[in-house]
Amino acid sequence: MTVIPLDFIQAQSHTLKSVDHYTQDIVHELLDEFELKFPETYAFAMGGAKVLEQINMDMSNLAADMAFDIYITYRNFYGDRLRPERDSLTPSLTERLAVSLQRLLLQQRSAARRLFEDPPHISVGHRLQPHLMGHIISEVDHYMSFKDERRRAEGETKAHLMATVYVFDQLIAPPTQA
Repeated sequence: MTVIPLDFIQAQSHTLKSVDHYTQDIVHELLDEFELKFPETYAFAMGGAKVLEQINMDMSNLAADMAFDIYITYRNFYGDRLRPERDSLTPSLTERLAVSLQRLLLQQRSAARRLFEDPPHISVGHRLQPHLMGHIISEVDHYMSFKDERRRAEGETKAHLMATVYVFDQLIAPPTQA
């Protein structure tokens, strides 16, 4: 799998943060496209963000925004290699994610920083997008710094976004199949 380069992620982040780049209509069109092309990934990404409402509404909103950013980053970097036919959250995939994320959450207080700075293998031979995860963790940390009550959902937010990146990686077809 091709790792998304840091400079690409930084350029995407700048574009996504520029107020004039995406109008509300364009955002809604892109969200509709995301839901239509990748319904299971959309439900996972946005459903997980919704669950965070129970812990902290601000972090829930951030997770939804970051899920959109992840979609746009993958869409713009991988293009046609994102394959709708690969949009399947199989029981074995969701089980591996659940076990890995449960382990991360249990270790959250003692080793969270190290785990998120050097993302673990979720399955044998798969390491999450290191530059993208670093950017996501930085954004979450920055956002949390403004209100202490947001920290209650730190581990869950980071774990959900890590899982979202993993699910997006499953959508990528090898270059020879594109």
